[in-house]
Amino acid sequence: MKIKKLIGSMLCAFSLVFMTGCASDPKGAVEACMEAVKVMDLSSIATSDVEESINQGDTILNSLKEYFNETSSKIEYKIQDTKVNGDKATVTVEMTYTDATPIYSAVMEDAFKNPLQYSFSGEDATGKIELFVSSFNGLKDSVKTNTAKCTVKFECMKESGGWLVDDVSDEFVDVITANAYTFFNNLEGNDKK
Repeated sequence: MKIKKLIGSMLCAFSLVFMTGCASDPKGAVEACMEAVKVMDLSSIATSDVEESINQGDTILNSLKEYFNETSSKIEYKIQDTKVNGDKATVTVEMTYTDATPIYSAVMEDAFKNPLQYSFSGEDATGKIELFVSSFNGLKDSVKTNTAKCTVKFECMKESGGWLVDDVSDEFVDVITANAYTFFNNLEGNDKK
């Protein structure tokens, strides 16, 4: 299952949020980025290409997007430091967020508890996606999540007189995906061994 591609589609939309909002200083650019993420407000940047990539009937993505809407609203952050070097800056932010790794683990265990039978069931990719979504929706409210903390460095740049977030770290992707990014990357890495 290529969950990275699904998460990537959603992150494509967020990258437009980062690139479109200019602020008078790097701290303001990061604050604007964080507030946009907390409300998952993609409407202001929803071009037809972005809308199509997000809403192309991707059942897993839509289920995760709904869940990420919920978890993103709970993100807490505090800007710790801002270092400016000409037209570039690094803003260090301490974040507290939902770690849904227990849910992802339970979903994988539930959805694929009998892989041999499942592999010979004749299910195509759509059936596997539906199984994942069904399991995710059934478990997301009953499995207890954790709270995680991390420090994220945002790379910002000054362009046309304003500051914007230029690059997003893997740690920040984990924050906005409740650790789905690392969980599924590790899962895919184990499949390759």
